[in-house]
Amino acid sequence: MSKIRRVFGNIIGNSIKNMDSVKKEIIVNFEDLDENILVSISDSGKGVNKEEIDKIFEALYTSDKSRKVAGLGLSICKSAIEGHGGKIWAENNNIGGLTIKFTLMKI
Repeated sequence: MSKIRRVFGNIIGNSIKNMDSVKKEIIVNFEDLDENILVSISDSGKGVNKEEIDKIFEALYTSDKSRKVAGLGLSICKSAIEGHGGKIWAENNNIGGLTIKFTLMKI
């Protein structure tokens, strides 16, 4: 449970750091699938270039070129989600930011 809390904390923390618009918005949705729960966390931040979106879950990778140190947050999220039998991915969304989606197996 503590690892799943950390996943939410890392994703929402990243969203907050990357929102510079006047209207800051984070939307969390849960969808009941047959054997899984789909969680979607969307923000109104900057989004990520299409060329980089598959790399953001790699350890020490950052899409923010102004950072001197790359983070581990999303790679930790990937490890935790996959450790629970789920999958995690990212998509740019229609409110201008990024959506992180992941599945968790129902217990």
